[in-house]
Amino acid sequence: LAEEGYLVVAIDFRQSPDYQHPDGSADVTAAVRWVRLNADSLGANPDQIGLIGSSSGGHLALLAAVRPNDQSHLGTPIRGESDDFTAHDEIDASVDYVVAMWPVSSPITRYRYAQRAGIDQLVSLTERYFSDENAMWDASIPRIVTAGEAGDLPPILVIQPGMDSNIPQDMTFDLLKAWQSRGGKVDYAFYPGAAHAFGHRPSEDTDDMLKAITAFIARVSD
Repeated sequence: LAEEGYLVVAIDFRQSPDYQHPDGSADVTAAVRWVRLNADSLGANPDQIGLIGSSSGGHLALLAAVRPNDQSHLGTPIRGESDDFTAHDEIDASVDYVVAMWPVSSPITRYRYAQRAGIDQLVSLTERYFSDENAMWDASIPRIVTAGEAGDLPPILVIQPGMDSNIPQDMTFDLLKAWQSRGGKVDYAFYPGAAHAFGHRPSEDTDDMLKAITAFIARVSD
């Protein structure tokens, strides 16, 4: 993406077991505010900011996008040009688009799927970040959107591998249907023979995915 001329800001965010929901997504909204606060020194356009994430990162990006200025996403200190660290909750954290690669769009759905499938690692990781099933349900993107709780509904590109044992396709379809039901714009790219996280390795599918991502960003940024 950087080679295509985009400014790419790679962020760190709080993770389990030391932190729990919604700390990670709060850090994503704080990163958006940081870019807007420091746009001049970064050479960034504060009016054209998108989020991209994969797997759980895709969920955090979607959650930050639908709840950009929610109370749960306020209070994270960020550094300003004077090197002081303070929360800048007055800065809008809304974004213009999201690229969600094989996202865990509904933690509760994936949690129950992992239980049924006997994927103990996914069960354990989910329990470490979410305090209980109510927290998983609270963070379900299809639920938030369908219930009309989304503060924003930017255009999204969802990328789904066909051979993904971590992300059930039905969960992704629920995300697409929810977004469409509320009038949101959706692009969907399906790679039938690809596995989870395929885009992190060189392949023809990865090359095609990058073309799809850059075309999507160019279109929604016009």
